[in-house]
Amino acid sequence: MNECHFLNFSEQKIPGILSVNLQATHLFQKRINEDIEGMIDNLVGIQNHFINLIVWKELSDFAI
Repeated sequence: MNECHFLNFSEQKIPGILSVNLQATHLFQKRINEDIEGMIDNLVGIQNHFINLIVWKELSDFAI
């Protein structure tokens, strides 16, 4: 996190935000991890749908 934060259309320094408070940092990281994990799960599901649409004959013709 940067020292300057964009608040109410102006940059202001907030001393100690997410650097001194380890509990807030861990909670923030946990929340980000949960969100990213959900995004990855969705992406894998979409990729699996596309893989299931592959016709192997077409794939071998495409490779040539």
